[in-house]
Amino acid sequence: MVIRSIFDHSKLKQINNKWMKQEETKQKEEEKDLTPEMRQLRQYEEDMRRIREQRPKMEIDAKLKAGADLTLDEIEYLKKNDPEAYKAYEEIRREMENYKKQLKNCKTKEDVERLKMNKMGQFMAEAKSISQNPNIPKAKKLGMMEKVLKKTMGIQKEHIEFTKSLQYQSLPTQEEEREKEEKKKEKIQPEPTTKIAEETEMLLEETQKELEENGEEIEKPEEKKPKREEMVEKKEIDLEQETEKKGSYQSTVDFEDVKTVITAEMKRFLK
Repeated sequence: MVIRSIFDHSKLKQINNKWMKQEETKQKEEEKDLTPEMRQLRQYEEDMRRIREQRPKMEIDAKLKAGADLTLDEIEYLKKNDPEAYKAYEEIRREMENYKKQLKNCKTKEDVERLKMNKMGQFMAEAKSISQNPNIPKAKKLGMMEKVLKKTMGIQKEHIEFTKSLQYQSLPTQEEEREKEEKKKEKIQPEPTTKIAEETEMLLEETQKELEENGEEIEKPEEKKPKREEMVEKKEIDLEQETEKKGSYQSTVDFEDVKTVITAEMKRFLK
């Protein structure tokens, strides 16, 4: 049974090859009788057929480079016609979903900014590694860089959508969080009552009178700054430190930096 199946398959293959040769010979014979104008027209029809076949793929590629979502029909098209492109699309979707989850876990607006900077730094390093690797052919580098670009655009889309959401608008800044914590501490450790302060002042006055009668002077204790003034000074110091921290991470890469680098490298590979 198995031998017969193999024989039938081999015979069918021979018949198919014979038919293809006949069609090729027939086409060549027909082309001999064609005028230059007819040949040009046939070539034009063939080019248009190829463009129609490639149009869905080109439109999908353009959408991914812009960070747009694909329709169900477009996803099915990739599954059937370009498994590798579909695999890359799934990877991009996973990257976007993970980033969305990380955004929702941020506690302050500064956390959101740092997350974006870290992700862009990661993509920048990935693009640089691909570009500088001499063992990767140019054609393959181009495809890899395109995938990094699509990831970047997808992450940018998720980031912009999140910063427009109510969840982001309700997030506090680090300074607001610090003030909140300080108010909690004030409630736990209240300042001395007015009565204790008055008794302390009366005791000091009595001691001062006794010493004056004996011809001595009391050394006045160093006046302490009110607690509120101390807090103001502390906030000013913290604010200066926070400004320095912000400057250190806001000067790193952003979406446009990554897009510019990748686009420039892709143009170089096409030369």
